[in-house]
Amino acid sequence: PSSPLDTLTQQQNQHESSRGRERVLHMELCDENDAFFLYLFQVSESEFHELRKEHALLVDFASFPRHFIELLERVRDDTIEAPGFAVALEKKRPISSNQRNVSTTINNDAILAVIESNKFKRVTHVALSVRAGDDSAIK
Repeated sequence: PSSPLDTLTQQQNQHESSRGRERVLHMELCDENDAFFLYLFQVSESEFHELRKEHALLVDFASFPRHFIELLERVRDDTIEAPGFAVALEKKRPISSNQRNVSTTINNDAILAVIESNKFKRVTHVALSVRAGDDSAIK
């Protein structure tokens, strides 16, 4: 059976910014069985430094995609008899707004976390803020 982890794609692009050319990592998490399941993660090289500090990562921007995919492969390779790694996609609570008697709910963000469990505790290796794909991204 296929899972969203089987169809994780990643791209590294050059991006024009006010600081000149900057590399940007773009990852998509989708599900072949659900055409509307799409989450996007994007981080520039300068934003990665904050992510690296926040999670005490030992990898650099260029090697992050390879190491992240290796973590996801460990999740996929774990067995029911010997679980160790898991992925959690936790949707953030919707923000409701009731301006001028028009109620809207914004619920595009989620956290994609890779978690390792052992007999002692659960360790979150990385938790990325991802955004649900909008209509144009899904098409």
